[in-house]
Amino acid sequence: LMSNFVKVSSKKLCLTGTALCVLMLVHSFLLKTPTWSSIKSNKCLADHTDDTDSRRARIKSVCEIHRSYRPLHRPSRGLGINLPSSTRKSMKCNSRDCPLLVDDSRSLAFCFISKVASTTLKGIFAPLLNVTVSGSDYDTMHWAFHNQTLRFGPRTLLQHGERRNYTKALFVRHPFERLVSTYIDKAFHNQTLRFGPRTLLQHGERRNYTKALFVRHPFERLVSTYIDKALRGRKEMAWAYALYWDKIPGVRAENRTPTFSEFVEFVLATTPEKSDDHWTPYYARCHPCLLDYDFVGKLETASRDFPMFFSLAGIRGQAGVFGHNNSRHNVRGVNATDSKYYFNQLSFSQVMRLYSWYFYDFELFGYDFRDYLP
Repeated sequence: LMSNFVKVSSKKLCLTGTALCVLMLVHSFLLKTPTWSSIKSNKCLADHTDDTDSRRARIKSVCEIHRSYRPLHRPSRGLGINLPSSTRKSMKCNSRDCPLLVDDSRSLAFCFISKVASTTLKGIFAPLLNVTVSGSDYDTMHWAFHNQTLRFGPRTLLQHGERRNYTKALFVRHPFERLVSTYIDKAFHNQTLRFGPRTLLQHGERRNYTKALFVRHPFERLVSTYIDKALRGRKEMAWAYALYWDKIPGVRAENRTPTFSEFVEFVLATTPEKSDDHWTPYYARCHPCLLDYDFVGKLETASRDFPMFFSLAGIRGQAGVFGHNNSRHNVRGVNATDSKYYFNQLSFSQVMRLYSWYFYDFELFGYDFRDYLP
């Protein structure tokens, strides 16, 4: 009993210490006197106990600590619940309102996050959900899922979950890697349903869904988004991103690719709740303080986490997709080395502002941002 008490107390102290450290860092940053030694010496910023149970416990602790805390970025609310008033359960519900992909046959709800192995996961889920994909390119796959899958919003899943026990899951990756991946991708080159959060809550009163989401480090995810959306310039949604780049001074007029620094300033000019799906923070998309996720996976440990998730969800024959034959680099596409290359183009101020923007993601999922500081 005493050892368990010490473990729990240590976790709470670590989380509290992280919050205090962040406040001190931001305070010193605003005074233009950053305390680099205090950044490097803080042992609580990274979560070294990184199994699925410890991840879920960390999320619960962080939610309790920050439920009424005002974030460091623009929004005036903390991690308290404040979702769109509409109740959504639809095949036409947009991804922002209805991020939870629902498989009724398995009582599974998976919070789908762009730039976290999203294309690979769609390829796995397509036959399971009877999604008809007419081509082999990325665009066809994404549009097929957009038009043919049942999605819930978080509140809907909660309400629906009172009647049915859904397994809830999500996967994440480092937020900065995700951001770089998006930049490179976008700058350089039978129907199933989707529910909105509120709809899934209501629908759950009749069926007990397993709710799932996967996450990755917020900065890795942001870098991945930059690479994917800014650098690769894929045809999918090209018109939308052309509109985005038009808002960056000089990019269209000079017919050039936006720099990563320009892309970051573009991201920071929006609020997390109204940002593009490819860089929306995990907390604003999957609402882990509202939904008690049964499984929380990370792209960094994909070879271990995905087989566990497939087993939990009753999905057979897919364990090898993220098995040992897939290196950390290949599974994740954009890795930490790629991300640091782009982050070296940023100022200390920009990295700290990004950390503030993704603050809750770092806290909730135990990622470390210090290696990305210039």
